[in-house]
Amino acid sequence: MVKKLLTIILMIVAFAAKSQTPVSMGAQTNFTYTETFADISNWTFQTNPDDGTFIAGNGAAAWQGLAVNTVGTIPSATRITTGSTFFQIPPSGNGGYSGGIYKGNQKIEMLSTGTTNNTSSVAIDFFMDFTGVNAGTLSFDWASINNSTGNRSSSLKVYATIDGVAYIEISAAEVLNFTNNNPTAGSVTNIQLPTLFNNASTARLRFYYYNGTGGSSGSRPRLSIDNVKVTAVPTAPCTMPTAQPTNFTLGTVIHNAISFSFDAATPAPHDYMIVMSNNNTVTSLPVNGITYDVGDALGDATVMGITNNTNFTATGLDLSTTYYFFIFSVNNSCTGGPLYLTTNPLTGNATTTAGALPCVAPAIQPTNLTFNNITTSSISGSFTPAANTDEYLIIRSLSPTFSGTLNNGTTYSGGMAIGNGSVITRTAGTTFTANSLVSGTTYYFYVFGLNRLNCTAGPAYNTTNPLTGNISTVALPVCVAPATQPTQLNLVASNNYITGYFTPSSTVDGYLIIRTTTPTLSATPQNNTTYTVGNNFGNGIVIQNNTATAIIDVNLTASTTYYYHIFAKNDICTGGVAYLTINPLIGNATTTALAVSNWYYGNLHAHSSYSDGNQDNTSLTPANDYAYAKNSLCMNFLGISEHNHAGAGMNISNWQPGLSQAAAATTPDFLALYGMEWGVISNGGHVLIYGTDQLIGWETNNYNVYVPKSNYTGTPETNGTTGLFRTINNLGGNAFATLAHPSFSDYNGLANISYNATADSAIMGSAVASGLAFSTNTTYSNPPSAYGYLDYYTRMLSKGYHIGPTMDHDNHYTNYGRSNNNRLVVIAPSLTQSNFYTAMRNRNFYATEDCDTKVIFTLNNASMGSIITGTTAPSISVYAYDPTNPSFTPTIRLMYGIAGSGVLPVQITSANSNILSFTDFPLTEDVNAYYYADISIAGNRTITAPIWHTKTIAVPVKLISFNATLNNERNWVNIAWTTANEINNNYFVVEKSEDGIHFITVDSVKAKNMQNINSYTALDKMPYAKITYYRLKQVDVDGKYTYSTIVAVRMSNNHYTFNIYPNPVHDVAMAEITSATATNSNIIITDIAGRIIKQQPVKLQRGTQKVILNLSNVQQGNYQATIYLNGEFISRKIMKL
Repeated sequence: MVKKLLTIILMIVAFAAKSQTPVSMGAQTNFTYTETFADISNWTFQTNPDDGTFIAGNGAAAWQGLAVNTVGTIPSATRITTGSTFFQIPPSGNGGYSGGIYKGNQKIEMLSTGTTNNTSSVAIDFFMDFTGVNAGTLSFDWASINNSTGNRSSSLKVYATIDGVAYIEISAAEVLNFTNNNPTAGSVTNIQLPTLFNNASTARLRFYYYNGTGGSSGSRPRLSIDNVKVTAVPTAPCTMPTAQPTNFTLGTVIHNAISFSFDAATPAPHDYMIVMSNNNTVTSLPVNGITYDVGDALGDATVMGITNNTNFTATGLDLSTTYYFFIFSVNNSCTGGPLYLTTNPLTGNATTTAGALPCVAPAIQPTNLTFNNITTSSISGSFTPAANTDEYLIIRSLSPTFSGTLNNGTTYSGGMAIGNGSVITRTAGTTFTANSLVSGTTYYFYVFGLNRLNCTAGPAYNTTNPLTGNISTVALPVCVAPATQPTQLNLVASNNYITGYFTPSSTVDGYLIIRTTTPTLSATPQNNTTYTVGNNFGNGIVIQNNTATAIIDVNLTASTTYYYHIFAKNDICTGGVAYLTINPLIGNATTTALAVSNWYYGNLHAHSSYSDGNQDNTSLTPANDYAYAKNSLCMNFLGISEHNHAGAGMNISNWQPGLSQAAAATTPDFLALYGMEWGVISNGGHVLIYGTDQLIGWETNNYNVYVPKSNYTGTPETNGTTGLFRTINNLGGNAFATLAHPSFSDYNGLANISYNATADSAIMGSAVASGLAFSTNTTYSNPPSAYGYLDYYTRMLSKGYHIGPTMDHDNHYTNYGRSNNNRLVVIAPSLTQSNFYTAMRNRNFYATEDCDTKVIFTLNNASMGSIITGTTAPSISVYAYDPTNPSFTPTIRLMYGIAGSGVLPVQITSANSNILSFTDFPLTEDVNAYYYADISIAGNRTITAPIWHTKTIAVPVKLISFNATLNNERNWVNIAWTTANEINNNYFVVEKSEDGIHFITVDSVKAKNMQNINSYTALDKMPYAKITYYRLKQVDVDGKYTYSTIVAVRMSNNHYTFNIYPNPVHDVAMAEITSATATNSNIIITDIAGRIIKQQPVKLQRGTQKVILNLSNVQQGNYQATIYLNGEFISRKIMKL
């Protein structure tokens, strides 16, 4: 008896000596702990002694592997034949796995082999401390994973113990007889833990895998375990909540989900139970003492959630269905409960949209068709929308009866002929303009409602009783010469082309533009004569003859002065064209010797062996990949965007070598870039990030800058103050993002929520086509589906995002630039990293399916990607040319949309030519419009970045200069400007921005309102850390205003900085310090009470250096690291794990 008792005591002592750090359940939020194994790639076993304890990895301290113990039968909690005190290495190739435990992709995997059933097992333990609380429930996810060949089965049991001697099986948590090569998955949910865990400080769960019964040959399957969740129940007695939540507020509503928020009750309960019904009342109320689970029925209602979060999304809903929500306060973190407040619950309702069901035609047509802005060649109209209608197809005809047939499932676009009519547009808006009409002619208009969004097999048209109306264009007058010529010709030259625009005359029909190489023109336009573009005209040549006030003149000679002679004309009249031949508008420009901008072709989405690329030869490095890309056709640059996390192969030790290899591979003719693809595709989406040398991540010791996994816009708990996009903005400098193969649910639902200025500031582009990701093709013949992500891109434009289209390859094999001819084209002065990143941040790029198509796109001389304002109508020029297909005539479609309207862009004009010139005269003031070119040449499509333009009302003041300069001594910015001709001028507002898009006020200055030269100054004592953009807003006495051009000030490079990463940190951190001088200093670590925990002397050189901080002897908690630099103390908060 004494010997037996001693054996038990020794076993208990051994259990206590080997136990890891248990999870303190009483200290967990909502008394709930979940192990997601997100950091399992960093879990590290102790090797001396080899006893199954962990020494590294977030969450690992609560787990313990087990050594072999062959005493007893199987299954039995104490019979273990396969050790789990180390992680097995997966086999290479297609070989079978050995018994043991493995690091899965953010999950743990188990396997025990053996041809005879119930003869082998492996286990791992999880430790908890329930001191002061009672045991709650256990949940976890599981999945079987195929292992080579065979059909044998295995099983999982879960045991509980508090002493490591006596084990209780939790039979409700078992997973029995999962079979190899028959993959299955499931969840063990809310299984009650045994009462022996109540108030136990040594609670332990054993996950026990054994080669169970079933199958005849081959291997056993592996089993993955993930999202292990344990709950506790506090011992404090429950009290009844006294208040319900208030203010039910709807968020996003789609075809299968409803999001809403509400205000917390005061005083706050422990949780809220959210109940949903198809009826506006509930037939049963929650009963005190009963714990409801999500999915439980409550009368005719369903429990949707039990949460203390005031933001909620109900998913898995039916289409076009009204749901009613009832929200009850509940106290459940206590004994004797839960207790529910059942009187006057908060209520709200919403109806899901039509979705994936087949499209159904609208029930009614729009009404009230009215016409306006009727000219000799155009008619504008508007109408009242119909309920439950996605879009409208608008057709014009010369007949009072429309003979065409609209076929469901067929999409009709502007310009298409249908029966005896022609499509004007298809739009979600309620206005339209019919152009290119014949004067003095009656036109009949037919407006059909249609549905095509969130449904299949659309569009579905309502063809019964369309909205109709008719009106005549203005009859042509007799032709007379215009009274005035245009004014203010603005020209910009490159080495072989000139662009320009001018202010139009009033009441004229168009302009004849002649180019010469001498100041004078030897001929005069003759009335009743129409001149063809390209023909000689005296000593000049006709370059344009249309209504546009935009000019683009190509194929010019470098270092040559060209003169432009512009004559106003009237030709929408009878009796022939009439020209105003006196005092034509004349201007000149000299082409440059060298190109002002160049076109560079390449790809920013590729992977090397440093993550999951080079899958055909993992011995290759980025250096090899850049060398390969240099020899591909039409490849001026390659960006390698490694996955940022270990699950896809990335380790921070490869980050700096990747950057270094990119720098070494760069030549004057080839730019090598190194960045990252951030995120996981299954939970949030992928984002390409360039322009920073900091690896952004979430895995411990595998990042320089920490951002939680799947946090893009900032979590609700932090009110959007964290997240990837804000972090990119905070990095400053050249850092930017583009969206890779986007899905509408990606990036925390960015495409489905309100416009997010933080995201807009960080994101410069979105892929309109991508891949094929795993193509091995090297003959340029394996393109992806054409513009498969264009819908996402246009949705984002309609919401107000300032982004351009990118074209991604997503290479995972060694075929960089050779899988297809798709290219991202970046327009920059030269192929330097600085110029390239500036061009990307300014959206000076376009996407093309052809590897050498060249596009010039300007609006009022501003290049593609610009965001501008102006008092005149936007003058737009497009030039498109494919050098390898010069005989093909491009089709240029100019697209137009209103930023922030939610309405997708539509075609506003088109041309079958290399050149399109157009002026959007109908654009009204204060409309934030955007335009982009959609071009097809020889079957290949090209889409440009937009230009955003807001037409403002002319303000009677002339701004002569506007400058901002840095005062290096004080680190202030001096702003100065001069004006002339101030008439009815009220005041000026100086505004600043960190990103050049979103501005705040710096100062307001009263106007002098004098017509002579006026000088003004302002001072910004708090510029941004890296670069600050300034603009001047001039406000007239009647409230009209205009903006100046934007100027930028970059802060001095002599700043001093102090940063620590990774943060949070386990044992070793890196301090990155920039000092303006060589000096000695100290890094001081203090706790939250201000006590000095550690001091480390540092000898600093001028510039940036990195210093290792050994924090292995510092306890877990929050600390502050401080250094004295350049006369002041700089502190950074750090968290020790």
